Amino acid sequence: MTTTTKPVIGARLVAPLVASAVLNPINSTMIAVALVPIGRTFDAGPAETAWLITSLYLATAIGQPIAGVLVDKWGPRRVLLGGAAAVAAAGLAGTFALSLDWLIGVRMLLGFGTCAGFPAAMAVLRRQSDATGAGVPAGVLAVLSISAQTIMVVGPTLGGALTGFFGWPAIFAVNIPLAVGAMVLAWLWLPADRPAPRARSRLDVRGVLTNGPILRTYLRQALAFLAIYTIMFGYVQWLQADRGLSEVAAGLLLLPMSAVAMGAAALSGRASGLRARLVLSVLALAGGSGLLLAVQPSSWTGILVAVAAMFGLAQGLTSVTNQTALYSQAGAGLIGTASGFFRTAQYVGAVAASALIAVCFGEHPSAAGLHRMALALLLIAVALLVVTLVDRGLRQQSRATSRR
Repeated sequence: MTTTTKPVIGARLVAPLVASAVLNPINSTMIAVALVPIGRTFDAGPAETAWLITSLYLATAIGQPIAGVLVDKWGPRRVLLGGAAAVAAAGLAGTFALSLDWLIGVRMLLGFGTCAGFPAAMAVLRRQSDATGAGVPAGVLAVLSISAQTIMVVGPTLGGALTGFFGWPAIFAVNIPLAVGAMVLAWLWLPADRPAPRARSRLDVRGVLTNGPILRTYLRQALAFLAIYTIMFGYVQWLQADRGLSEVAAGLLLLPMSAVAMGAAALSGRASGLRARLVLSVLALAGGSGLLLAVQPSSWTGILVAVAAMFGLAQGLTSVTNQTALYSQAGAGLIGTASGFFRTAQYVGAVAASALIAVCFGEHPSAAGLHRMALALLLIAVALLVVTLVDRGLRQQSRATSRR
């Protein structure tokens, strides 16, 4: 008689993890096309509305490692439910915002609430895969990565539609059904939390922060997302304020970025060829930045689309490739902590992006400010290329995985 007692990582387990993990990327990107109308509502310029971006990423960068500790202490299901509840509360508060400062506080709450999804998902997968003895399936990791990537790149388009048809409060209100849906799925389908072994937080953090290959991966991720978030938020502000596009039209112009990024991400899940894909992403970043130098308010729409597509290629290649590198670099005992700091590195890049946009644009987005931003992006591309080429570990890692 054959028995099947081992838990299976199936759709019912993956669905609540994906629903929770995408709450952060959707909130990080929907705001892009709402910055200009929010600024008009509260009579605020780009330097002030930039805090709507910065506040979420500061909260998430700080909260991500804390959420990982809470997951280890209380269990992923409890932390995931608590985080989703905070997101729903923030959505309600943002819908009835009375001031820009109010909205900044709401964005901070969204940051703390949404940072629970990723470490909770990793903990659930680790426990289930340990129970089966088969390790975490590559397919499940790909689903988590690509779903977050997809949501992040379609966020501006969704935000543009919501803002254009219902007004900017809709990008906050939409969090209520999304968070409630994640809570229902988690309550129904995630296994109950069980006592976990005492966490070795200090040893784990020390192990991560003294690992050279992991630190270089963090640096690449931070630099790459400094560029990606700069174009995602800065470019769309320029399209609205200087090109004169509506929120909906600006969001639609980022669709090529979404489509190309999704395609590149789907093709980037292999463990081999990491260095080549990272170099290609840098070349795409440099190419998009070069095109951006030629953009004017009267430029042909095809050039604007090409800029978005080039940055989409860079985004799709870099995120999944760096995550694949991290999984090979971090041992089983460090993967949770390493993944938390990986996300923190990404958000550090996002915080720096909001500052860079404010410096380049000043009080009002302009073609001159856009060109300053393009020059800064070219410098970031050069730095990324150097970091990638001098990392001999990437080449050795690709060779090792290709022999398996």
